[in-house]
Amino acid sequence: QRILQNTWFNGTIIACIVIAGANVGVQSYPDMEDNTVLKVADDIILALFTLEVIFKILEQGRYPYKYFTNQDKEWNIFDFTIVGIAYVFMVAGGSGSSVSFLRLLRLLRLLKLLNKIKQLNIIVHGLATGLQHCVYIFVLMMIVFYMFAVIAVIFFGDNDPAHFGNIAVAMLTLFRCSTLEDWTDVMYINMYGCDEYDSGLYSPANVSSLIYTQFGTFQGYDCYRPKAQPIIAAVYFGLFVLVSAFVMLSLFVGAVCNGMNAAVEDMAAEDEKMSRERRDEKQQMFQRKALENPKLRSDEPDSADSANGPGGDSMLKPTSSLNNLLDAGKSVGRGLSRRMSKLGGVSSATVSPTNPEELSESPGSSGSVGPFFSNDSGGNGEALAIESVAEAELDAKDGGGGE
Repeated sequence: QRILQNTWFNGTIIACIVIAGANVGVQSYPDMEDNTVLKVADDIILALFTLEVIFKILEQGRYPYKYFTNQDKEWNIFDFTIVGIAYVFMVAGGSGSSVSFLRLLRLLRLLKLLNKIKQLNIIVHGLATGLQHCVYIFVLMMIVFYMFAVIAVIFFGDNDPAHFGNIAVAMLTLFRCSTLEDWTDVMYINMYGCDEYDSGLYSPANVSSLIYTQFGTFQGYDCYRPKAQPIIAAVYFGLFVLVSAFVMLSLFVGAVCNGMNAAVEDMAAEDEKMSRERRDEKQQMFQRKALENPKLRSDEPDSADSANGPGGDSMLKPTSSLNNLLDAGKSVGRGLSRRMSKLGGVSSATVSPTNPEELSESPGSSGSVGPFFSNDSGGNGEALAIESVAEAELDAKDGGGGE
């Protein structure tokens, strides 16, 4: 696990992915197909990818099958498949189409970058989420295209059969217009008529337009029934381009952007969850170490506290960690003594924040503990005192890296 999480190891894998993709491109040149250096580089890269798969399987401990069932199972199966097929081709050999297929398979290694680089993963995840919402936008677009195609066949079918001869051809023409590819030529043919503006497609009806090819002879497009409709064509194509090229495009872009935002939020929530789990784990480990640390016990046993038995005041004695804390934070100690003076009736001057040993010698103490841990103030004062100590320790850790 430490190896897989090592920055150098991950950097090496990313470099291998990039080099593997570059090798596939270089080997596409005929002179570089059998280059020895490139073949050795491919073998080394395959060995490193194999080590990565082995380490990930060993990471699962006594349950290696979890490599195929954990949260990264999709990428794990992908890596395992790529490596396995590469070894199959290496053992079986091959030439011609099999070599081309192996190159395409090696090219798929570039997809591993999506899993290795977090920023790319967020982009792809957002794009995939956005495409899920684009399904309904695509359905809406098909409805709009169909409606406009029917209208075009009715109004422009006779004048422009090359573009609007039937519903299928009309929808294909509308898709071309939605990409703004020479859509004005289609509009001008129907604005001025095929006899006035043929756009290189139409020939007069009295001229033969047979097309001779090796597959046979075909009739070309003849302008039999020219019909100019300037107003209808201008309104139709202007409205369609506005709806398809701008409104629909904005819907697609908006869906992808929403998916991207959702992906970023999901990633942030996942990172926060992982950080919280690591923080809780470190806190539990710190608590276990603290309970096992002998410094948390009293440096010098006190006879009066020993006489109190296991349930006496000895459990509230100042520890060496507290002494170090009070020595390091004078301001915290002064504030703490002011709070305790209100609880135990002791003035702030009685408890010196810079000399913790005076705590056990101050008047009004219970046994040898002193007013800081005195039981004379009652249960509430004792609880608040312990709470204040905890707060002071946490403040010292956050502010100055205390004990």
